[in-house]
Amino acid sequence: MNYALVNPVKNINIVTVNWIKLMWKWFRLISLLIVIPAAIFLVISADEPLDIYQKRPMPPLELNGLNGGTVSTAKWALETDGPKVINLFASWCSPCIKEIPALQSLRRHLPVYGIAFRDKPKDLKKWLAKHGNPYTEIGIDKGLTFIWDLGITGVPTTLLLDATQKIVYIHQGLLTESDIQNEILPRLEKLEND
Repeated sequence: MNYALVNPVKNINIVTVNWIKLMWKWFRLISLLIVIPAAIFLVISADEPLDIYQKRPMPPLELNGLNGGTVSTAKWALETDGPKVINLFASWCSPCIKEIPALQSLRRHLPVYGIAFRDKPKDLKKWLAKHGNPYTEIGIDKGLTFIWDLGITGVPTTLLLDATQKIVYIHQGLLTESDIQNEILPRLEKLEND
């Protein structure tokens, strides 16, 4: 009698391995059926994620001044009794270079203050000398933890503030002339008429 053909342990192991392989395939399929729709939902629902942060007051910030000393958002509020723009940027950010002409154009309508994100004064001065300075004043912040509280994920980001320092609009990413004409100036006109 040949015991190799009738070994029940070997047959059980083959059935178990095949069952585990089958379950693994089903698990991966079900996971994909759950994960992919969830990811699509998150991308679609993230269309205007910053809306919930609008109408919140701009946090008061004490920042290092570009030429020494300190600057603050409270000082900027006192200097400008109307709406203003605060632009978050960095000398290491290539889209920030591309938005300089738009910021210079925007400055014809209202003050544009800059907050340099995780930057060094030396690098920032070289960058401004090379590309131009569209800012009324610049503060430098190493940590800039408030941006996470506002749902901002990076630079460049432009904030439009009303006269009471409340955030009216957040534009994340490269600011263009079209964005100014279609998003910022209509909001600015509404602020001036209210």
